[in-house]
Amino acid sequence: MGSEYHILLKLPDAVASLIEQSPPPPIEIRFDGLPPGSSELPPPCGELARLHVGESSFRAKLMALPTVVESHKSLDRVGYLKCGHVGQVLVVAEREDELPKGTELSDGITPPCAQIRERKWRRRPVRDRKEVEQVRRGSEGSTRS
Repeated sequence: MGSEYHILLKLPDAVASLIEQSPPPPIEIRFDGLPPGSSELPPPCGELARLHVGESSFRAKLMALPTVVESHKSLDRVGYLKCGHVGQVLVVAEREDELPKGTELSDGITPPCAQIRERKWRRRPVRDRKEVEQVRRGSEGSTRS
């Protein structure tokens, strides 16, 4: 079974309210660097795009997430199948100068993932080998008793 391609949308409130209308307006995403109708997915991170919602048009930028998120789906709401990975976010703004710089977001998709790379892959403090050996000997002695 092949995996599906997933992109998250990060929208300003004004754009989200347009999409939530009933019936929803037609939505189209056009990447600047790709010819129309191109099937190259995913496009490279940092690629600029336009999000068309009905008659409105907004600037967007494809950004990489700091970590990959798995997506799952269910046919019966009991068993879940992994169906893809989410590794990119399309950040939408009303003006181009509001778009983030670079090609990667520093935060994940939930508040606990704020600055996740710095926290998860930080340098570990240097430990004194003699002190580590002393603690190991002390814990071995207490387990023998």
